[in-house]
Order: sequence, then structure tokens, then C-alpha cells
Amino acid sequence: MKVGIISQSPTLTTGFGVTTKVIADYLYKAKCKVACFGIDQIGETFDRNSYPYSIWTVGGLDLAKTFKSYLSFFKPDLLIVNFDIMNVGRWYAIIQASGYKGKLYAHMVLDGTPFLMADLRFLNEFARIIVPTRHTQNYLISKNILNVAYAHHGVNTDFFHPISNKEFLKKSIGISNKKIIGCFARNTERKQQAKILQAISILVNDLKFTDFVFYFHCNPLDHLNSWNLISIAKELDIEEYVYFPKDLTDQLRGTPLNDSLHSNGITRIEDLSLVQRIGICDLCVNIPFCGGFELLNLEVQACGIPLIGTDDKGNMAEILTQGSVLIEASEVQIWKTGAYQYLVNARMLAQNVYNLMFDEASLQALSQAALQNAKQFSWKYLEKELDLVIKTAAL
Repeated sequence: MKVGIISQSPTLTTGFGVTTKVIADYLYKAKCKVACFGIDQIGETFDRNSYPYSIWTVGGLDLAKTFKSYLSFFKPDLLIVNFDIMNVGRWYAIIQASGYKGKLYAHMVLDGTPFLMADLRFLNEFARIIVPTRHTQNYLISKNILNVAYAHHGVNTDFFHPISNKEFLKKSIGISNKKIIGCFARNTERKQQAKILQAISILVNDLKFTDFVFYFHCNPLDHLNSWNLISIAKELDIEEYVYFPKDLTDQLRGTPLNDSLHSNGITRIEDLSLVQRIGICDLCVNIPFCGGFELLNLEVQACGIPLIGTDDKGNMAEILTQGSVLIEASEVQIWKTGAYQYLVNARMLAQNVYNLMFDEASLQALSQAALQNAKQFSWKYLEKELDLVIKTAAL
């Protein structure tokens, strides 16, 4: 069976890149012939021998035209669209316009509810829609979308796990005498890094806590729709307390996962792998105002790092049942999609960080609970759903 996957390329380190790779890897093991329509992958900047299936490096422009060529050449028996609901709708229109007559499936996230930007009935044209939270599944069913299956995301604990040399690494990069707080999230409006900078200002100026470095794992100047985090830090006069890596100019491709890549010559954070950068943190903060799942939360927890997150009463709160402190929104607004925005108060965030920095027992308890929470999340549930996709498509 020939399966086409429409999403960001499995060569990328975004959430959709990760899930595309999981889907493609499993379908290949299931003896399917797989071709990924690799959106946002430009050129041969990856090792093709690492991927046992076809990857079309289509970039991000003129995709409808390229997609017709993809269909003509590959002739897939079924298509899986792996995206957020906005892009699932966009690709449904492109697929319809292409004349494709095969079966359609979707692996989809919904970044908050309600969704009011389009009529949802087009989703019933998909043979099956797989979503990663019960909250999203229940919402769609309430809107008479009945072909919805639930399979949560997983976390690969072969990669994401506690590190054994945390103090050595902190000493190597010159931060052994300070707490390290991390935020591992792409620099976009939804992720709310500017609010975190406000909280850092409160920590320093009002709460008089200065014995820390806040590491932002993102490009502080990514694109027009992101925050200018460097300028905000300067305006708030907190530059000495924040660190932006020099090697994340492209947030789609990230940093290597493997924590054995850099064993010698470590002198700065940029010498560390992603797992090591997470592992040196004493606490992580991720406070998007809404989200479909937030996969990196689980990856942080699998490394045994306590987390402060947003209590969105939905997708994110459903996942972070242990090992985290969820902050209730001080204000709830409505986003452009119609979804509720759960906005965390900067002072409340600062106070929660401050409290944990002086409560080692709570940090240790949260660390152990985080590990237990992450253990609940395996990709096997998605793999079972993919088995059903293969079986139903063959009928």
C-alpha cells in the first residue's frame, strides 16, 4: 500500500516534524511504501540514508502545484494530513482541487477551543481523524464530527531521560553556582515568551532573586510574527539574567538530541545537545495561552525536570496531571481562531518560580512525579490507530 503523508518534513524538529517521523517510521515497518510531502524542508540538508522512505523536499512556496506533481509521480492509495486544524482545512481544499479520489485521513491537533474560523463539517469527509487529547475528541464529537479517534502523543525515553552529569555540565559552562531555569518553545505569540521576560523582571526587581540564569531555547528574532526578545530584555534591563543560544537561527531544525555527542571541550551552552540543555535546568517554564498538546512538555518531564505550565482547562492541563505546577489564567480572552486564550499573570508566574527556587523538597517531588507522568505516554496508541488506518483503507 502506498501512503502519502502531508506535513512538515520528518527531518525537522518541530512538533509536526516529530509526529510525521513517528507516523512514517511505523508505516514503513508495516510494509507500506511511504512518501512524505516534506513541507518546510529546503534542499539536501539532511542524510537521506537515515530515512528508509521517500521525502519530497518541497519548501513552503507554490505547494499546490508541487502537490499535483507529487500525486502524479507517487500515486498514493491514501493520504494522511498531519497538521493543526487550520492547515488540515487548507490541505483538504488543495486535495479536492487536485482531483485526488483516494481515501483521506488526518492526524490533527486543535490549538484550543472553540474553533470558529470555519465550518467543521468538512472533517466528516475524512475516513478517520486521530487527535491526541480527549478534550479535542470530545469537542469535535459535540460538533457532530463522529469519525474521531483518540491516541495521545508519546515520548521517546531512549532519547529523553535524566542526565547523570548535571553538575559537571553546569560547571563546564560556568553556571555551577546558579539556578538554571529553561523555556523550550518556539518564539511565537502563542508561546508567550514576552510574559516570561516580564516575570524575570519581577523576580529581579521586586522579589530580589538574582541567583539564576534563564535559558530561552529559541531564536529571539525569528520572524515578523515573533517577539523581539532581545529588545524586550534590554528594555526591562534584565539582559544579564537571560541567555539566548547562538546556534538556533533556524527553529525548524533545532539541535541534536543525543546527549553523547559532546563529551569533550564543553565551554558554553551551545556545546550541549538538546537533552543536556534540558537536563541542566532546575525548572522549566512553558506558558502558551493555548495549545493542542505541547509535546515538549512531555520531553522535559521525561528528563525529570519540574515544569510550570498553563492551566487551560483543556488540552495542556489534560497532559500535565503530575510533575507540574499549573497556573490559572488571570484573564481569558478570545484568539483569532475563536479559541480561549488563557493568559498567565506575570507576577503570579514570578512568585511560583520564586517559591520553587527556595523549596528543594518540592522540586525533587515534582521531578519524580514528572518522570512518572512521562512514562504514561507511549507512541503505541498512535501505532494501533495507524494499523486501523491500513486495514480500513484496504477494504
